[in-house]
Amino acid sequence: MTSIIKLHCLSGAGDESPPCYVLQVDEFKFLLDCGWDEKFDMDFIKELKRHINSIDAVLLSHSDPLHLGALPYAVGQLGLNCPIYATLPVYKMGQMFMYDLYQSHRNVSDFDLFTLDDVDAAFDRITQLKYNQSVDMKGKGHGLRITPIPAGHSLGGTVWRIVAPGEEDIVYAPDFNHKKERHLNGCEIEKIMRPSLLLLGAANADYVQQRRRLRDEKLMKWMSDKLTRAFEGARSNPFALRHLQLCHSVVEVTRTPGPKVVLASFPDLEAGFARDLFLLWAPNNLNSIVLTARTSPGTLARDLIDKGGDRTIELMVKKRVRLEGAELEDFLQQQRMKINNTDKEDIGGISSDSESEGELEMCVVTGRHDIPVRHDTRPTGCFKTNKRHHAMYPFHEERTRADDYGEIIRVGRNCVSKL
Repeated sequence: MTSIIKLHCLSGAGDESPPCYVLQVDEFKFLLDCGWDEKFDMDFIKELKRHINSIDAVLLSHSDPLHLGALPYAVGQLGLNCPIYATLPVYKMGQMFMYDLYQSHRNVSDFDLFTLDDVDAAFDRITQLKYNQSVDMKGKGHGLRITPIPAGHSLGGTVWRIVAPGEEDIVYAPDFNHKKERHLNGCEIEKIMRPSLLLLGAANADYVQQRRRLRDEKLMKWMSDKLTRAFEGARSNPFALRHLQLCHSVVEVTRTPGPKVVLASFPDLEAGFARDLFLLWAPNNLNSIVLTARTSPGTLARDLIDKGGDRTIELMVKKRVRLEGAELEDFLQQQRMKINNTDKEDIGGISSDSESEGELEMCVVTGRHDIPVRHDTRPTGCFKTNKRHHAMYPFHEERTRADDYGEIIRVGRNCVSKL
């Protein structure tokens, strides 16, 4: 039987926006990646929200925010509750990426798009798979099978192979490298024979990489003769990184003496330690910046790639500071107003607007004892104006104690009596 296959592009088609697609096979819908750009585009979220309740499974291909950045928001704020599949490295590194993303923005602004609890909730839903481990879908996805294949682009990077009933393969390969690297094998995409549908990323299709021999020669030219002789003679590893030091703040970096190379997170330079170090070191022409990725248009890193760095750049610097004086008082006043508005909403209670027989009407008695009460009889009059509250007799637990012989003593206000 031939399946009906539809593909809807939420993001990542025709431009450099993050990948996010809805693949429908008959009645079953896959969400292929859930990336978010560096500016947290909310128009994309509005489009994602329209499909969120119909998603049956999510397939993640890579661990960076451009492939899974919107996942915590989708789970924590939009209510995405379907199974999510990824390899173990994508699970581990993706969670660290999102922790870092949240903390970097939270350190300089009131970032409230998602919380660390949303990150944990999203990654708790992930089923971790090994390469070439097949999983059969259940329910209305009966007959569908998914298999992760090495993408060769990053650790844990995945090309997803989806087998539909009565069809050939459906292959989702947004980012992959078919060449073998020093630390990763290449993607064996040629072993997938004639898929019926191939979803392929072509961002670097026109990029011609130099041969490895030429790249190795360039690497050897900045190495000293002493280092080269040590490698050729004693076969000592010049990249053992004996002088590697982990720093947890910019202050720790600046305290490290001597010339140094700093690896900082977020290649877009929009947040985090990478941006902090850029602001600190960019004015000195003795410092250099190495950009390891081509980020989205509109980011600081992309601006440096397109226009170069030998110029004056105006940047907005965000910083969290303690409120003092009038600013602190205004903030406290706003918080008090929010609390008062919340209390007024609670006093309104809960009432029924149904006219059907047998409907239960509940109201809330506010104060020290917020107890829902059922009316014995239905009130008369318009339900909008009828807001009666039934007072409840508060119950106070009596204080008791035992005497030296174990007898219980009731402690009252004005007397003490034995039971």
